[in-house]
Amino acid sequence: AARQVAGLVLSPGGGAFVWDQGVKTSLGPEDARGLSINSSGHVVGTSLGRAFIWRNGMMSDLGTPRSHSIAHGINDVDQVVGSFYPPGFVSVQGIGRAFLWQNGVTTDLGTLGGLERPALGINNAGQVVGEAMTAQGIFHAFLWQNGVMSDLGALGSGWSVAWGVN
Repeated sequence: AARQVAGLVLSPGGGAFVWDQGVKTSLGPEDARGLSINSSGHVVGTSLGRAFIWRNGMMSDLGTPRSHSIAHGINDVDQVVGSFYPPGFVSVQGIGRAFLWQNGVTTDLGTLGGLERPALGINNAGQVVGEAMTAQGIFHAFLWQNGVMSDLGALGSGWSVAWGVN
């Protein structure tokens, strides 16, 4: 539905919510964070340290194969992107590794030579964007499509991040 909002209430009894035509609906536990919503009103985020999708009034764990995960984006065909922490992974920046989830299958999106990278946005064509650490330890914006992660570079020698793609 159009004009819905997903978000987070930061107060006792709060948590993730969907706002639809003046009505706010809680999505579950107080620690839940609603981070993205698609045109069907399906919401993704994190709750109890696990990536979730909320649809048809129910919150479901994405079943990512790692102990901690967060979903950052969802498109209109329910492809979900986010980050997870593999077993034994020691995070440099607390970011994790990028994933694409589709129909119950989680795919690791690869690397730009470094360890960490979150996937932050996805369009309806399945193109994914985010930030990835290069082999030199610098974060650059990336575009992932057709199984390949491409470095989008930065202005000058700095850090860059891509949040969304249309």
